[in-house]
Amino acid sequence: MKKILFLLVVLIPVLGWAGEYILYPNAAGTNQTWSTGGSGSYHWDRVDDPHNYHDSDTSYLYVAAGSEFIETEHLQDATAIPDGDVIDSVRAHLAVKCVGTGENAVGFYVYWYDGSNEKSSEMKMAFVAYPSLTGYNFSDVRTTALDDLAWTKTKLNNLELGLYGYFENVYVTRVTAIHAHVYTTTPSTANKSHIITKDIEDCSGILEGSVVR
Repeated sequence: MKKILFLLVVLIPVLGWAGEYILYPNAAGTNQTWSTGGSGSYHWDRVDDPHNYHDSDTSYLYVAAGSEFIETEHLQDATAIPDGDVIDSVRAHLAVKCVGTGENAVGFYVYWYDGSNEKSSEMKMAFVAYPSLTGYNFSDVRTTALDDLAWTKTKLNNLELGLYGYFENVYVTRVTAIHAHVYTTTPSTANKSHIITKDIEDCSGILEGSVVR
């Protein structure tokens, strides 16, 4: 009895390169209740500034003191994210200020909405000015989608981001930038070679480099 050696290559998926994608407002969200300030034609184009630069009060949205209103903007579709990538987390970035002073002068919620589900995270601030023109001063991260399951591109395509004002606020709240950073990993393959021996009882059909059946 002879043994023939077969080379079996097994491809094992592993986590590969990490990616980061930014989704900006590009359409009206479901809730459009804040007032508009500065230049712009819509609500969303007043807060669609690039992540590394915001225009301060050139364009912004605001809510009056004592107003418990929700404002959301629809974000770009996630077409730039390759199919098959794993979406690890989504982080909302906002540049916000209050027109007033005092510790915790203004409170608000970062508000997430997808047409069916909503999530919010409470924020407090005493900022009378926006952060530096190259920054943001509030962020909120979610490792699962609004249905508490894994993120998908379809769920990102339905995502709206915005703010929910406090009724108790005694100062005006302004926002000049809203966008989301999406963090992904790309599956890759690692080649693992295993040598498997197979017993051949009848060697009459063995030719060089092949097995005749």
